[in-house]
Formats: sequence, C-alpha cells, structure tokens
Amino acid sequence: MHFGASPYKGAMAAAHRGGRAEEELEVAEPEAPLTVAQAAKLYPRGTHVSTVIRHITKGVRTPGGVVRLEASRMGGRWTTTAAAVERFRSACTTARMPTSPPSARTTTQAQVAAHLDAIGFG
Repeated sequence: MHFGASPYKGAMAAAHRGGRAEEELEVAEPEAPLTVAQAAKLYPRGTHVSTVIRHITKGVRTPGGVVRLEASRMGGRWTTTAAAVERFRSACTTARMPTSPPSARTTTQAQVAAHLDAIGFG
C-alpha cells in the first residue's frame, strides 16, 4: 500500500476519502438482489440498517394501511432490490398525499345545518 491509499473497500473507502457512501453503490440491474446494508445506502443519508429491517418486517403505517418493503430471505439474510426500495418510497409518498381537498362541510355538519334550517334557526 502506498502513501495516501485507503485501506478500506467500497462504502468505507468513500467515507474515508470524505465522499458519500451512496456514490460507491452501483446497481447493475434494478431487480438485482441487495443486502440490507446496500439498501440502506439508497435511503437518505444516515439511515441505519435497522430502519430498513423494520420497514421489511413491520412496515410503515399510512392512512391507506401498512406499507412494507418487499424483501426475501436468502441464506438467512434479508435481501431486497433497488426497484423494491423505489416502490416502497413511492407507496409511502402517495399514501400520505391527500386524494382530494377536504370538503367545506362534512355530512354531519350538513345534517345539523339542515335541522337548524328546519326548526327556524338557519
């Protein structure tokens, strides 16, 4: 090893050089299997691998139900794909976005207003 060479490989080498670990991850195919550590690098910076495992096992609660990261067990370890991470991100985002603007009056409010009108207080 010559002076200035990093003794680290992969993501550790990027961190050692002061770069971001995400830059080191090159996914050849969107459906190529990724380890949980590799999938964590596709998340925003600083995401721990336990977060990815939690997204696989428990998911994220949204108004539309629970959204889980697609994954499988391979050799006793969790694997997922870059495409599955993107689908998970998209599902979490769209599940939290309102589908229509809230109405001015809900059904109950409309019924109360109609009742008040009927008895002369409207």
